[in-house]
Amino acid sequence: MQIIEQIIATVAPHYCLGCDTEGTLLCAACASTLPPTPGQCYRCGKLDELGRTCVSCRRNSSLRSVQAVTTYEGTAKGLIARLKFERAQAAAKDVAAAMAARLTFKGGEQFLVTYIPTANTRVRRRGYDQAQLIARELAREFGTSRVALLARVGNVRQLGAGREQRRAQLANAFRPLKPYMVQNANVVLIDDVITTGSTLEAAAAILKAAGAKTVHAAVFARA
Repeated sequence: MQIIEQIIATVAPHYCLGCDTEGTLLCAACASTLPPTPGQCYRCGKLDELGRTCVSCRRNSSLRSVQAVTTYEGTAKGLIARLKFERAQAAAKDVAAAMAARLTFKGGEQFLVTYIPTANTRVRRRGYDQAQLIARELAREFGTSRVALLARVGNVRQLGAGREQRRAQLANAFRPLKPYMVQNANVVLIDDVITTGSTLEAAAAILKAAGAKTVHAAVFARA
């Protein structure tokens, strides 16, 4: 948390969006009651406990799996709104804690935590990249490394676009960073919300082309 937010939190403390408890935007008790999403292939919806992309869908995707903690509604939607639009950076820690409590690849293979970089115009407007903050906090929860492996090219806005339109818009949206770290690595891509999965697909394709062994994704909410 930045110094300025620590000062603000002292003067005007955060309150849990679920129960109004002072000190956090999402207390542990309310985080545990977030409605879970079923494990499934993010493309076709075929049920799978670990959220693995099914064999047929892998022909069009570099993502090995996608896990989402909860649905994009109610408290979860309010928490993301506070993080993205009201500059409540403390929400990133609450999001990461909820993700760490439910993600199932902890303690398995060694992996690098990275994130979907936010468009530069929005980073300048907010003063930070919310996905980067979530990834940083989640890496701390896991006791692993958070590394910037992707850079955003351009400022495409995808709100309201369908899967095919998003895929076309994202064809050249990212470029790789630190390719020497990607070689033979198991990478976990972090983002706040998944809608069609096109952004994650585009990022995963870049990482696979750069030599990643596997690319998984973890998001807080599924829209």
